[in-house]
Amino acid sequence: MVVKVELKIDPEVKESHAVVYVSSVTPEIQHLVNMISGHQNKLITGHRDQRIFLLSPKEVISFATENQRVIARTERGDYAVRVRLYEFEEQLRGEPFVRISNSVLANVEHCS
Repeated sequence: MVVKVELKIDPEVKESHAVVYVSSVTPEIQHLVNMISGHQNKLITGHRDQRIFLLSPKEVISFATENQRVIARTERGDYAVRVRLYEFEEQLRGEPFVRISNSVLANVEHCS
């Protein structure tokens, strides 16, 4: 599913809001609405191939520092993220992540 997204930044806007135009409500669209409205877990912004992807913490296998960049590893591939590992540790409290080395934060639900 590909969704066209347009972001408008207006300093005069008092309350953020989103409008989604669809022909029908599919499970994917409902998931998108839930994520935007805050009814899902925290979202992580991943970058790959000059595109931005929204990642759920549940799909992230691990975060690793490589060449002074933090990479989110998922089953769909790797994504560059612009947050430091210690910041993820704080943001993901209550999520199943543990630091297993100085450069890796792992999701224990993906460990076997």
